[in-house]
Amino acid sequence: MKLHPIFKDYSIWWGAMAILSLLKFYIFGLPTGLGYEKHGIIFATLGTLFSGFIFGSILYLIYRLFSRKWNNKVYIILIAVLWFIILVAPSPKQNRPQSDFGNNVEFKNYTSLDITLDDNQYYHSTVNNFRVQIPEQWSLMKGQALGIEFNAVSADENAMFSMQVANIKGDEINIDEIPENFFIDGFKSNRVKEMNISISDNTTVANQKTKHHSLTFSYNHLNENIGYIVDSYVFVYKNKVYHLICKEKAKNGKTHSTEFDNILKSFMLEKFE
Repeated sequence: MKLHPIFKDYSIWWGAMAILSLLKFYIFGLPTGLGYEKHGIIFATLGTLFSGFIFGSILYLIYRLFSRKWNNKVYIILIAVLWFIILVAPSPKQNRPQSDFGNNVEFKNYTSLDITLDDNQYYHSTVNNFRVQIPEQWSLMKGQALGIEFNAVSADENAMFSMQVANIKGDEINIDEIPENFFIDGFKSNRVKEMNISISDNTTVANQKTKHHSLTFSYNHLNENIGYIVDSYVFVYKNKVYHLICKEKAKNGKTHSTEFDNILKSFMLEKFE
């Protein structure tokens, strides 16, 4: 079997590309999203070389149409260029199956945090990198549930703003990978009698694409039926899912809407060194 000159005369080129591919995959790991991680480093190396050959050949055919002559040096250079681009290109992101989302997030216990406001009524989170301004006369309390960093309660105790954060394990995700009902289910309990979602749309909080749900639910407490109006705002930033919860007793309607709006407008992402 006679080898084409592109392989026979440029074996050193192919050897160098193979060795560099092996080193890259050995040091930095296999690319994800292409299937290489399932078959090992040799398969990934051969796949990268083959991809460089295919795409380099396509470019060379275009070159050949204009040059009208065969040039193996140009051919191998084009193959090497495409091989290098493929080798260093970032791996395509895979969407995480929504059914697995719950297994890839964790909620931490924040009860040990020092929950205080500055002179301008701002709460600064050094663990989750945000700040938010709490209305005057509202009281700040530590969150008792996992993932709840704090609760802010209105003076009349009819409204509460809660800040919940989930840490993403592994690769980053985007907002569309979060199941619609993941955080909504957190409002459910054995005591919940009825729940209705009236609004499901997209909005913006802290310059991030945000999922918004408006819902009502009621439950029985000491033989009394208590209803709540809730606006839930969820967005993803880096490796965290932020959930801002505005909850108000339904008996008087939305009497704290302005205060909730001001809280949301004041919410900013910060980087603490």
